[in-house]
Amino acid sequence: MIMETTNRRTPVNIVSSFFFYMWNYWSEEECRQVFGWNYQHFWGKWCAFCKPSSFGAAERFYSELDMSNQEAIVNRACECYDRDHKIIK
Repeated sequence: MIMETTNRRTPVNIVSSFFFYMWNYWSEEECRQVFGWNYQHFWGKWCAFCKPSSFGAAERFYSELDMSNQEAIVNRACECYDRDHKIIK
C-alpha cells in the first residue's frame, strides 16, 4: 500500500520531485527564493558540496539542513515539480 499525503502526493512523488528540482532547477536565484535573506549561507554550503563534482551534492546538502529548512526546500521542490514534470515556468 502506497501512502498518500493530504495533497495527494505519495512519498515517492515527493522524493522524485525534490531530486528533479535539485538536478534541473536549483540555482542561486532558487536558493534566494527558498532561504530568503540568509540565502548566501546556504548557497555557500551548496557550492562546497559540489566540489570536486556535483555527484551526491543534493543528498549531502539536504542532510546538513535542519528540519525547518528541509521542509522549506521540499515544499519549493513540490511547487516546481510533480515527480519529473516541471509545473512552473
